[in-house]
Amino acid sequence: MKTVNSSVLVNTQITGSEDTTLTMSTSRRSKKRTSPSDCEVRDVSIPDNLLPSSSHAGSQGSTKKRCKARELSEDVIREIVLDSDEEYNVSSSSGDESTESDDSSGEAGSEVIVPHPVSSSPGRIDSPSSFIWSEIKENSIIIPFTGRPGLKVELTGQDPSDFFFLVANDEFVNIIIRETNANAVDILSRSPLPRSRITEWKDVTRDELEVFFGLLFLMGNIRLNRIPYYWKRSNLYDFPIFRQNMSRDRFMLILRALHFSRNPKENDAIPTDPLYKVRPVLDAFVNNMNMIYYPEKNLSLDESMVLWRGRLYFRQYIKSKRHKYGLKLYVLSEPSGLVLNFCVYTGAQDCVIGGRGHTDKVVKYLLQKFLNAGHAVYMDNFYNSVNLCLHLLQNNTYVTGTLQGNRKNNPLDVVNKKLKRGESFSRHTNEGISVMKWRDKREILLISSEHDADFVDVQTKFGTISRRPKMVVKYNQFMGGIDRMDQLLAYYPLERKSLRWYMKLGLHLLNLVMNNAYCLFKKYGGRSRSLLEFRDNVIASLIYKNTIPMIRDAPKPLGENKKNHLPSKSSEKRSQRKRCRVCYSKGMRKDVST
Repeated sequence: MKTVNSSVLVNTQITGSEDTTLTMSTSRRSKKRTSPSDCEVRDVSIPDNLLPSSSHAGSQGSTKKRCKARELSEDVIREIVLDSDEEYNVSSSSGDESTESDDSSGEAGSEVIVPHPVSSSPGRIDSPSSFIWSEIKENSIIIPFTGRPGLKVELTGQDPSDFFFLVANDEFVNIIIRETNANAVDILSRSPLPRSRITEWKDVTRDELEVFFGLLFLMGNIRLNRIPYYWKRSNLYDFPIFRQNMSRDRFMLILRALHFSRNPKENDAIPTDPLYKVRPVLDAFVNNMNMIYYPEKNLSLDESMVLWRGRLYFRQYIKSKRHKYGLKLYVLSEPSGLVLNFCVYTGAQDCVIGGRGHTDKVVKYLLQKFLNAGHAVYMDNFYNSVNLCLHLLQNNTYVTGTLQGNRKNNPLDVVNKKLKRGESFSRHTNEGISVMKWRDKREILLISSEHDADFVDVQTKFGTISRRPKMVVKYNQFMGGIDRMDQLLAYYPLERKSLRWYMKLGLHLLNLVMNNAYCLFKKYGGRSRSLLEFRDNVIASLIYKNTIPMIRDAPKPLGENKKNHLPSKSSEKRSQRKRCRVCYSKGMRKDVST
């Protein structure tokens, strides 16, 4: 036995029998380069018959001489990725030791062991490595819709305010009241100025908070650049409803103390949840929607943005959105714009939907309460894949939408097919998944587990009849739920410029409450009203719920004796002063001139 440096084992050519190899144990690791200084150099034992011969060593000396260690080249270092605690173990293979004997040569040897663990992160969908695609769809799976869409609770009335308080229930409002009062106490304890506005703080009550919400919603209807302008008394700005129901200082004080979660104390650790400042109201909104309403069969899933251009580590950028920078929301909704579930994306470090398999985790998280009921989900190519489609199909849920051409397990003949305008090409699996390419103005790749590659006649906006794939028609019909939600929210925005990101997200949530209340009113309200009329009714109910609206006195019309207050015209050319008859009868001195 000779003892050599372990670095020789990498670049030194070892001679011997053709069946003789080295045993090397490795493990997979993240792609991290290792410098030569990071490799541990130690002496290991090698059998004599594995040492280089004299012809390879370049000398006539004994083969038992110590081999010279060579430097690791960059290419070899790149191929060898080891943990700092992992080593190359070279074991002797003679006789009946740990290596197996080769029957053909009779010489002891060992094999290279390169483990490849097959594991997936939580939320990542495991699927077959390959699919069998055919030209004809032989297996069409029919999944009946077993859900019971509609309200789960009885309405107390048919007014718009009844639907608003159905969505903004007592739990939602009480959280805001409790946390706002607690936050005001914290601000007061930190305030160094004795004449600060916060020193006049009084705990907000439910009635006062409802008036505050009403004025806040009214500001969305009447847009001004600065909040104090709503309390101005001038010919340009005169809105008595604001100063009659709440003073300006009280409104600004409630807005400053508005809070949605308890702040950690000085000695407490900062919560690991990045959304801890709004988490209670987010959960209260989603849980309440699940308690009061069950959706229809067709659902849409897409992302939305809340404008924020400040410094925030999980701020996102989406080029196609109106608000390109901001907080990214993944939303599940009905085609009418009614929000059922949503989550805020906090980056790759998100413990729920972040990391590898991100899009799969998003879909599974948002649909976790709607699986195995026969729903049909419409998504775009950011989420869709053959693996995800199969996973949802196994959970009795249909999928339809666009598809990226570089997804795993896509049928390559469909992806690479060149088409002319109006042509289509499709392939199908035995599981019931169809992938189709259709060219209109450009090529579109589609996937569906509900619809096949059939064409249907549709009427265009010009009144002509056009044949289009059924996938495209259904996708255009049911995919626009999140876009419809964004459209309704953009008419009367509630958000204001703020230095606190959670304040913007909280006000956006209040606007979502109004949006959902309006969508439910359109379904079950019995009367047709526009969004503005609905908002006006809710605002009036919030402001005047416990008070009588103050009506400004209209100017009184002039009476019949109006002419008696005017001097009669004199026949004389010169002007003369006269006294008013009515004023004179009342003992008032008032001269008039003609």
